[in-house]
Amino acid sequence: MIPEPTETELSFLTWHHPSSGIFINPVTLERYCPLDNGRLKRCTFSSCGTSSNQLGAFSSIPVEISYSILEILDIQSLTACRAINWYFRSLVDELLPYKSIFKDCPEVLRALLSTKSASNFTIRQIYETLCSQACSECGQFAPFLDLFTGCRNCFPCILKSPNLRALPKSTLEKRLGRRIPSETLLTVPGEYAQIGRRYKQRYRLVRLSQSMIEELQGDPHDGFAKDQYRYMPIMRVPVLGMISGGEIERGRCCQACHLGPREEIEGYQDWNTSYSRSGYLEHFKVCKMAQIARAALPQYIKPSEEISRSAKYQFQGFISDYRFKVLFSQSF
Repeated sequence: MIPEPTETELSFLTWHHPSSGIFINPVTLERYCPLDNGRLKRCTFSSCGTSSNQLGAFSSIPVEISYSILEILDIQSLTACRAINWYFRSLVDELLPYKSIFKDCPEVLRALLSTKSASNFTIRQIYETLCSQACSECGQFAPFLDLFTGCRNCFPCILKSPNLRALPKSTLEKRLGRRIPSETLLTVPGEYAQIGRRYKQRYRLVRLSQSMIEELQGDPHDGFAKDQYRYMPIMRVPVLGMISGGEIERGRCCQACHLGPREEIEGYQDWNTSYSRSGYLEHFKVCKMAQIARAALPQYIKPSEEISRSAKYQFQGFISDYRFKVLFSQSF
């Protein structure tokens, strides 16, 4: 039986999709869409000093029922409720879905508000999505949130699924020769698709239906890896309630599949595939290159030394060199 990798070994054997350069950048959101939670003096239900006539019907409703009502409001309306008075601010801040999202991934609230998508979802819907793991397209582990649908998606589906194509509304209407009443999403300025270009303009994107795609045959945007509009509605998110190695689970990819031999070796999976910690451990059992790489780790991990970035780079070089050796041996 193959021993399970330690947390230190996992830090060498896996890698994470970056949050910036491909998808919505959480740093940009934090800079331009600050949340006021915690910035103002905290007010409790008993000390907020709000009179009953300011609360309207809420003055006679038990707190538990108030929570149930707030959970079915869309997030834009919920945000507006927080601004009414101190009582509502405290009520919303203590709402479990809202409190959990703000604690572990406030960038989701920022993104929904910034893209004008907040009115499309309740806080309960987004919370349940963040507590789930499965891609809405294929069912695999999915560390990304689609702000059009409020569903999770994995990276391979983001790259290839025809259901996740998008175009600016103005561009789409020009190409179709008619007006489109479809719902739009306002993009966040930033870098997308790893093509080294910063998009300063904010586009109103439309998610393409199958009928639109059929009308757009011959469209220069092929909808795949370098189509920046695929990435603009997407952000990386954790799985709420799932802790791995002392941290909230955000998904990881196999370094051996990324840098090592691919179809040439047993157990290879699409190198963009993300796994939970337990999912990766299952993959490790069948990935021969990951097992070979793990056996070489003592050369790079010194018990008496802190793990350095250069040690990880050297380890990655070992995997890459192994790939070229395999390819070279097969050419003769």
